[in-house]
Amino acid sequence: MAMLYWILALASAVMAFFLVFPLAMNLVAALRSSPWAGRARAGRGQADADAGQSMDMAALITAYKQLDVARPLVESLLHQDHPRFQVYLVADQCPQAGTEWYELLHDPRLTLLRPDAPLNSKVRSLLYGRERFIRKHDAVAVFDPDNLATPSFLRKLDEALQDGFEAVQGRRAAKNTDSAYAGADAAGELYKNFIEREAPTRLGGSASIAGSGMALRTARFDSWLASPRIARPLAAGAVIPAEDKILQNHLVGQGLRIPFRWDAVLYDEKVEEGEQVTRQRTRWTYSWFENIPHAGRILLRGLLRLDGNALLFGIYTLIPPLFLLLLGTGLLFLVDLFLAPVWSIVLALAGVLFVANILLSLRLAKAPASVWRKFYGLPMFAYRQVLSLLGLGKARTDFLVTEKRKQVGLDDIKREEE
Repeated sequence: MAMLYWILALASAVMAFFLVFPLAMNLVAALRSSPWAGRARAGRGQADADAGQSMDMAALITAYKQLDVARPLVESLLHQDHPRFQVYLVADQCPQAGTEWYELLHDPRLTLLRPDAPLNSKVRSLLYGRERFIRKHDAVAVFDPDNLATPSFLRKLDEALQDGFEAVQGRRAAKNTDSAYAGADAAGELYKNFIEREAPTRLGGSASIAGSGMALRTARFDSWLASPRIARPLAAGAVIPAEDKILQNHLVGQGLRIPFRWDAVLYDEKVEEGEQVTRQRTRWTYSWFENIPHAGRILLRGLLRLDGNALLFGIYTLIPPLFLLLLGTGLLFLVDLFLAPVWSIVLALAGVLFVANILLSLRLAKAPASVWRKFYGLPMFAYRQVLSLLGLGKARTDFLVTEKRKQVGLDDIKREEE
């Protein structure tokens, strides 16, 4: 019985730490300014900054079976105020629809790539596009086809890279909040933007990578593609469901910081139906479980080498997804209530602080009224996330692509926000 008590005590202490840690970091970060770039100036980054030259950037878009949904993104990229870039649109298994608007745009800064054989993988599409760059680019920015870039997006990422960083993450904002599910998804994105990206950047650590809207120097992009966790499954034809986590681990594991630019805004389509939530969160939850040992190694690196960036990043990436954290806390609270009552009180207090921090983070992130109005959708969203646990085995062999449907431009979003 004593052994069981101490097991529960340890589990409860870890869970309470995960609940309170984000609030503690938020409070410290709130006392600091919000820099988008640090002071690490070295090598080529310093030379570029001193020369005052813009980088030549490759904007790499990976489309899968749906090409027309990428048209607003392509148009937004072609209207960037950045002077040197090339857009590469990889159309994997996309029908001929879209050829008309590609020809209509008739812009030499746009290259449409149609693989002869199916790629069936975002990473393979990225590799396919990288191997077909028409010239040498200094940096690569990665986009999903449903994204929509504000006019200064590439320039602001470029500025961060020229300040000496090797990679930078932009801010993904909701393209749509017109359904309960989309509003809940948007709230989650705002929370993650502040908790996992803005706060760590203010504290001198690394932001988590979102899967799109990030840019990195081409040499780092190439080294990631050649790394064992990418190259081996590619060679074996296996699914790579957590390419964003592999990338962030690859960068932080090399002692690099990943800053977050709050003012580099990229709109992203949010899920609108329950089935979309289940498919998407199955993939994301599987990615978190699969990433635990790798995040643990980064945390250990931080402890052994006194590397604050690695230590902070390791803790952040080990924190379970919000619904898993609350579900686990609830179950552990019920067990503690009978076997370790003191720890049930600790968990209850930590849970209250955690929920308060969610509301605080949304306030700090200036969540729009449309998001607050959709809070009634959170229980349904949470239920769909719990259902996603039933399909974790499928994520090993299926990338579980989420269908995108919204074809809106920046003007449409501005009218909706007014």
